[in-house]
Amino acid sequence: MSEIIVRRARREDCKTIQKLSKELMNYEKLSDKPEIDDKTFERDGFDGQPLYFCNVATCDKKIIGYAISHYNYATWCGKGMLLQDLYVIPDFRGKCVGSKLLKAVAKDAIENDCHKLDFLVLEWNPAQEFYKKHGAIDLSSKEPWHRYRILKNNLKKLASALMSEIIIRKAKREDCEAIRMLIQELADYEKMPDGPKIDYKTLERDGFEGQSLYLCNVATSDKKVIGYTLSYYTYSTWCGKSMYLEDIYVTPDFRGKHVGNKLLKAVAKEAIENDCHKLDFVVLKWNPAQEFYKIYGASDLTSKEQWHCYRFIEEDLKKLASDYE
Repeated sequence: MSEIIVRRARREDCKTIQKLSKELMNYEKLSDKPEIDDKTFERDGFDGQPLYFCNVATCDKKIIGYAISHYNYATWCGKGMLLQDLYVIPDFRGKCVGSKLLKAVAKDAIENDCHKLDFLVLEWNPAQEFYKKHGAIDLSSKEPWHRYRILKNNLKKLASALMSEIIIRKAKREDCEAIRMLIQELADYEKMPDGPKIDYKTLERDGFEGQSLYLCNVATSDKKVIGYTLSYYTYSTWCGKSMYLEDIYVTPDFRGKHVGNKLLKAVAKEAIENDCHKLDFVVLKWNPAQEFYKIYGASDLTSKEQWHCYRFIEEDLKKLASDYE
């Protein structure tokens, strides 16, 4: 067999990558249809600030697979990466092409100081064993997360309904210490008290020095921070620029007073104003907040499409990256 080369995607690869993304959609048997064309893909990856990383695998100069990833941000560990797509054409499966692409993504993550790599796999997809072999953890089995999505039409409804009795504003550097305290409260509520690994200084650096890695809104009452949201941009090969809601939290004394409602609407407003086509997030299976999100039109993709959430932690990412040829 000819040599398989994994390299960074180029502008002229976009038409082929978009074709492969449709093949992936058909393989995954999903009802949604890709909403972007190769020109959008070119613009978002090669004009101005790229919205994603893309690696391709080639054999005899023909593209036989691709991987798309982008940064994410976690209030527990800071900068991370999300693997949006990894696909290899049928004739080249079982020939270590997927492994080479995954190692290239791991190398990108480690070289860019990412602490984890997250991704989703459908429940029936045998690729779960491939990822586990490389050290990935199935978070859906370990921690019963449900994945949710609010599509653009419902985002618009949310954004237009934003009211202002309780003050919702952009977070400032001086809010980071209070936000870090609320992050710990959220971790305690989710029964994962040892989860957060970063301090408020890391939040300050990652949000207010240079290129910000996240968007953050706070809710205040009498100038005290009583809730927050943290989100960031993502990229979908099906619909383009999107947003991910990492955290939304309101202190116990202010629950049931529409604070969460206002915070969610503020995130929706940001998403629409920045031309995002969807908002994704996860909710623990036992968390009654699932009903709150459904009221606003969120779809439970875990029930509908049977996704499993996976993660490579930093130690396993380093192993993968060090093995990249």
